[in-house]
Amino acid sequence: MRWILLLLLVANVAMFGWWQGWFADREPPQELQPQRLRVVPLGRLGSPSSTPVPAAPDRISD
Repeated sequence: MRWILLLLLVANVAMFGWWQGWFADREPPQELQPQRLRVVPLGRLGSPSSTPVPAAPDRISD
């Protein structure tokens, strides 16, 4: 049982390293000018869709 847990842990670390680019001949991507990042209020982004979303139907209790 412990060897399964150890195997899953090793697989998890390997996949994390793969996605981070540890096994490639490249550096992980860097942010360009991170000091210029700013938070945008959600109100300035607008509605995600121009059509109104219909209301969910009322639940009928059995």
